[in-house]
Amino acid sequence: MKFSYYPGCTLHSTGAEYDQSVRAVCHTLGIELVEIPGWGCCGATSAHSVNELLAYALPAHTITNATEEAIAAPCAACYNRLRYTDVNLRENASLRAEVEKALDRPYRAGVAVRHLLDIIANDVPGEEIQAKLQGTLGGLKVVCYYGCLLTRPKKVAAFDDMEEPRSMDRLMQLCGAEVLDWPHRVVCCGAAFSLSRTDIVRHMTGKLLTSALRAGAEAVVVACPMCQSNLDLRQPAILKERGVRERVPAVYFTQLLGLALGHSAKALGFRKIMVDTSSLLARVEAGREAPAEAEG
Repeated sequence: MKFSYYPGCTLHSTGAEYDQSVRAVCHTLGIELVEIPGWGCCGATSAHSVNELLAYALPAHTITNATEEAIAAPCAACYNRLRYTDVNLRENASLRAEVEKALDRPYRAGVAVRHLLDIIANDVPGEEIQAKLQGTLGGLKVVCYYGCLLTRPKKVAAFDDMEEPRSMDRLMQLCGAEVLDWPHRVVCCGAAFSLSRTDIVRHMTGKLLTSALRAGAEAVVVACPMCQSNLDLRQPAILKERGVRERVPAVYFTQLLGLALGHSAKALGFRKIMVDTSSLLARVEAGREAPAEAEG
């Protein structure tokens, strides 16, 4: 499988460990990533509140630069903005004409925009992944956090259930993790206010973290660098405010999948996780001694 790869701004900066783990996992699974030449910022959550035309033109520029028939976007925010743009430009001829005028070239319709979780969970057969596992995640207790942009709105992000997504759950179970149920899998972390209203972010993220700890999670598994940053970087201060002593690492699904596939913690960028992951890694290391078994 070959995809145009859109890392987006975050995976080239604060989310570099996500990029590392994405590339490692895709190489092992035979997914070829061709970085889009001249890609630009997707506009994230701010462009559409400032300039509507710009909010469409930025993702359209990247989509039009894609060299393959489908784009793999690991960031949930980037994925959402690119998908939203593509859906609207396909349906609205006058909007498309405005965007093409701004780009000074035709928009390249027909390029499928997909999140990497969708690709791995739905295009790579489970038995193929299982055959490449170098052990298991050792029964690591995890909660899967999809966030608010990965599965919404339904018309745009249609690869999983909007309110009860399970693709990440199945993937983690395949790797030998124990996936716990919890009520906050699609609740917003407040990423849009990461700089402007940190009080809101602390409140929203605090609820997520305490919910994960109540569920008994040893890790929160994420598929978005903005979510990971809020759950990880701010966690010590947030939980201290709430009088909670426990900590729970927020790690990318590709990092845990990468461990199960035999990659080292160093190669997957675990050193960049702010919350201590030593107990998590010890559990997984023990699990590598026990080959994964197929589910009935």
